[in-house]
Amino acid sequence: MNRNPTLALGWYRGFGRRYLFVIADCALIGILVTVGIMLTSPLSYHGTANVVLSAMPATIGDADSAGPSLAIDVDAHIASSSAVLQAAAKRTDFPGGAEALARSLRLTATPNAHAMLVRVSSADRVKAMAAAKAICLELLKAREESLDARLQARRVALRLQIAMLNARLGGPLLDEQRDQITQQLSTLQVSLAELKAQSSSAGFLTGQPTGSRGGRPGLQAKLASGAMLGALVGVGLAALLEVVRATREQRRRHAVAATNETRRAA
Repeated sequence: MNRNPTLALGWYRGFGRRYLFVIADCALIGILVTVGIMLTSPLSYHGTANVVLSAMPATIGDADSAGPSLAIDVDAHIASSSAVLQAAAKRTDFPGGAEALARSLRLTATPNAHAMLVRVSSADRVKAMAAAKAICLELLKAREESLDARLQARRVALRLQIAMLNARLGGPLLDEQRDQITQQLSTLQVSLAELKAQSSSAGFLTGQPTGSRGGRPGLQAKLASGAMLGALVGVGLAALLEVVRATREQRRRHAVAATNETRRAA
């Protein structure tokens, strides 16, 4: 092939015109094969369960917590942890075990409502629903184990802060400092009262899990991949045909040249 850019561009254009239908047909075959594979593959179903979680108080050891209670994304980490998934997979005999359950799990958290939507995808609708419910139950079980301890630790910490502020009020203070400490003391007492009234319940499921047909995931991406793979095969086939064509053309030219040489010699 000539290294001149203009001639090279012309060669590519000619190549594209000669084998356009070959490449297009291979891309179409790739799409049809992908459709065939997807039609024979099992459908996907979604099992959905919703759980409402009680506020989990933060303790001194929670360095990442920026408020009086842990954020709901901490519960999302617990729900997707290996311990919870292994227990849920074992309870429901989920196909593929905990690893397959982790790949099919989707969590949607609502921070203001302390609610979490658990969705599991599976070829079996009943298994998907059972797995979603099992994850919620295992999450509640894991939270119950630490909720009482966290509530007690938080109450002890608040009582200690209140005692320290009361001790400071007993000493000499400026009026401005006394007012500030009094406000802090009032805030801590309110927080302690709320903690005393807080239930030790970890949360609850809202209704029964539901199942829905999820279709075949990744339809557009799979069709595009099939078309791209088919086009690549088409380009390879076109390149092979071009080599055969060039070889025949070269042989024909040699034959014509030999004939002309023979005629001139005669």
